[in-house]
Amino acid sequence: MQTLETTINEEIAEELRKYTDSSITVKYNHVLNNFHMHFPSDEEEAFYRATQRKIGWWNKTFEEIGANRDETSDLKKNQTREQFYQTIDNTIAELGISMNKIKSDVSQFYERKEEELQPYQNLWNALFPIYTRLREKGYSKWDLIG
Repeated sequence: MQTLETTINEEIAEELRKYTDSSITVKYNHVLNNFHMHFPSDEEEAFYRATQRKIGWWNKTFEEIGANRDETSDLKKNQTREQFYQTIDNTIAELGISMNKIKSDVSQFYERKEEELQPYQNLWNALFPIYTRLREKGYSKWDLIG
């Protein structure tokens, strides 16, 4: 019997195969896209988190505010923003990833020159394990990058 984790890992592997011969920028933009916007930089709070607090949605479920597209998982639909971000933070801790490293990588990504590839690679290395683990927990791709 196939587990959710196995199924998700196969889906991710299939997606990555599409970009095997692509540059890191193409791979990052197609796989992780806006996932970095859930994370803070050295200078500021994560854009998505700050926005949710500002508009008063922090303690409302995604379903309550109508964020229930077909691509949204049942898991995310039934969580508040606070619960969703607590899951992300717990996953970071569970994986032993340094939030200071993530902040630094996000900052370098925002400050990069257009032709620089290393900030993409650094951010990929920091965030892809988090993305994968969150998918294994039941979040859809669109829950995380949309």
